[in-house]
Amino acid sequence: MDCKNSARDDFNKEYPPRGTDDYSEKFYRPLSETDLTQKREELIKLIKVISPVAKFGNEQIELTVDDLATEILFIERYLLKVEPRDYRPL
Repeated sequence: MDCKNSARDDFNKEYPPRGTDDYSEKFYRPLSETDLTQKREELIKLIKVISPVAKFGNEQIELTVDDLATEILFIERYLLKVEPRDYRPL
């Protein structure tokens, strides 16, 4: 493995990409139920104003509706243990 790939792997372990289970595990699992509920509400509000798809060339760095929907799903299903809903705008 070359140095660039090794550095990227190390970075992704420390800072997992948004919209992944690894991200949700690292940043949401430690939160209390109250904090999780508040975070879910923040993400639901944010999902209404962000782009549904990343702009060309920004696919790896731009937060999208699908990323947030995945994080909300993780919070609801695995942490709050409530029936997950789909909050993506139509």
